[in-house]
Amino acid sequence: MEYGKVRVKSNYKLSDGVFILSAEGAELPKQAGQFYMLKASDFSEPFLPRPISVFDVRDGCVDFLIEVVGKGTQALMSLKAGDELEMFGALGNGFPDEKRDAVLIGGGTGCAPLLYLAKTLGKRKTIYLGFNQRDAVSDYLLERFDGICDKVVVIYGGFVTEDVIYSEDAVYYACGREAMMKVLKQKADDFGTKMYLSYGNRMACGVGACVCCVVKTVDGNKRACKEGPVFDSRLLV
Repeated sequence: MEYGKVRVKSNYKLSDGVFILSAEGAELPKQAGQFYMLKASDFSEPFLPRPISVFDVRDGCVDFLIEVVGKGTQALMSLKAGDELEMFGALGNGFPDEKRDAVLIGGGTGCAPLLYLAKTLGKRKTIYLGFNQRDAVSDYLLERFDGICDKVVVIYGGFVTEDVIYSEDAVYYACGREAMMKVLKQKADDFGTKMYLSYGNRMACGVGACVCCVVKTVDGNKRACKEGPVFDSRLLV
């Protein structure tokens, strides 16, 4: 794990509020599902970096699929090729590969950690993707996942959790908004499904010191940045 300044390789705008930032010169992740703390070097505000999950790793660069939600991500979107980027990571515990068939479930841009996961899993992979509507972002993501997954199921404007078959002989991996994760936790309990959930909680430090990203588990509160962000759904409260 290293902290320092790296260079922006490219910054590709998918839509007015979604972009793909590629960084070169950083330590590469050891697991799909890990994240980095990112901050635009030339911006004094906000002071704290933002936790961003790994979207992909290509040609020695780390790619991030980022949705603008505030000043921190807005500053990241403004970066251009060659600009400096403050980067700390890779951090956290990612998705375990159990060497079994896999079912992946993602909602909107929250599906970002699943692309690199799909590339690293060696067995048959099915992915369910939910989007509010068809647009440039959904088309781009479908193209990327279609090239590495054996089966792609897309839902527009509905609840992706209702279309998933939970009884397959496979390990399930999911990430998305909090409401979606709560439903998936309940579905996994109901069907006895082995499922791993990735939590994108707000974080300040990324190393477990500030304890502001806790997740409730049967063993007490756990830090999403340290013990997570990936958790076995059976351990979650």
